[in-house]
Amino acid sequence: MRILFTSTPLDGHINPLWRYAEALRGAGHEVRFAASEKARASVEKRGFALTPVADPSEEESKRVWAMLDACSADEAPAIGIREFFGGILPRAALPAVRAAISDWAPDFVVRESMELAGLIAAGEASVPSAMISIIAGGYMVQNEDHFLAAADQLRAHAGTSREEGQVETVFADFPASLDEGRLVLGCDPVRIAPSRPAKTPVTGDEPWLPEGEAPFVYVTFGTVSGRSDKAKATYRLALEVMADLPVRGLLTTGPVMDRELLGPIPDNVSVETFVPQTTVFSRAQAVVHHGGSGTFLGTMAAGLPQVVVPLFADQPQNAASIARAGAGVAVHDREADVLRAAILRALEEDDMRRKAADLAEEMTAMTPMAHAVELMEAQAQIHRADG
Repeated sequence: MRILFTSTPLDGHINPLWRYAEALRGAGHEVRFAASEKARASVEKRGFALTPVADPSEEESKRVWAMLDACSADEAPAIGIREFFGGILPRAALPAVRAAISDWAPDFVVRESMELAGLIAAGEASVPSAMISIIAGGYMVQNEDHFLAAADQLRAHAGTSREEGQVETVFADFPASLDEGRLVLGCDPVRIAPSRPAKTPVTGDEPWLPEGEAPFVYVTFGTVSGRSDKAKATYRLALEVMADLPVRGLLTTGPVMDRELLGPIPDNVSVETFVPQTTVFSRAQAVVHHGGSGTFLGTMAAGLPQVVVPLFADQPQNAASIARAGAGVAVHDREADVLRAAILRALEEDDMRRKAADLAEEMTAMTPMAHAVELMEAQAQIHRADG
């Protein structure tokens, strides 16, 4: 069986797809990715072939980023979904995705939830497809009208109409209790358990681990957030707070954030561009982060309390949901006293730690990845038999 994965090149969007692609390849299937040239290194590093798709023009990108930079927090989801993820990105990618389906003839298309060219092209070719929900169900439900409108406007651009009978299977990595039983675009997701350990062994002499016996707190605000003034201010706030706490800390900045813009680094905090999170989770007692789905789910799978300081997109939803679950604290006020109190709660409240452990157990008990592979195989077989 041939499976075509479609994704935007952003790390937080393509990274959740690797385990599905690897499981399908491990089952003997041929897997290819259709994504921007920017994704080539990460795709080929994992041994997959890439069909490159076009990027939006520089002029289009500047126009949309200017809209996002100027809009309010309430306006951002509509602009991001309709203009960016449902607009300039899939319009640029669609010709190459169509060609990949025509030339390579996949039996199945798998897309991440913010990538729409795969949805449209699969529907046109009557190829069955599935969606990997890389963001929580609450965000999808809250913005369902934007997603549906974005898909329809892309169909209008493509000169096609909504395909009758096109129903995608939805896979999700989020536990049901966190999503509060929500449907994702009208579908009940198949929730897939983590495929790898949430923690990996450490030696005890890691260069990123400050000396001492104080509780260890991991701080990260993602790999791409450093471009905004809001993110830079949040980094500096976190360092200011950590300096006054009886803790050891690690702050990872990602490749975008310039270390020189952080200001003074406290003696009790080390700063690195990147450290594998599963290694850090083995040492951490709490995690402070922006609420991006990768870190959000990784922290949850590791059973650690989390302090979520959301910056944009689905992150406020993630912050709210972990607070409702009692497994973390949402910090919306950028005040040192507020963040300090939240970190102390995450370190000191036994009930929060128990509820974080409960979420990790729930994730472990979700559907095995092998079942996701079986479902895709079955749908492809039905399609071939009908064809």
